[in-house]
Amino acid sequence: MTAATTINGLSPLAFGGSKAAGIYYYPLALTVMGGLMSSSILTLLVLPLVNLFFEWLTEKAKTVWALSGRRLAEASVEAAEAAG
Repeated sequence: MTAATTINGLSPLAFGGSKAAGIYYYPLALTVMGGLMSSSILTLLVLPLVNLFFEWLTEKAKTVWALSGRRLAEASVEAAEAAG
């Protein structure tokens, strides 16, 4: 059962609802529909963006690490030339 099918099935209950045994079920229907929509948005949009951000951050960290290693090596060569 997909989220869209469930939301379509709950729509009549949420927007006019039925009263069974004196109990209205529209709050439950609205809660389930909201949960399905928010989890779908989080799964399809937010999580991939977070993943892309961490990939970008990793590449930046690799660049900084590589540059710092080169600078350290250059500094040690310069220090050896100055001493020698």
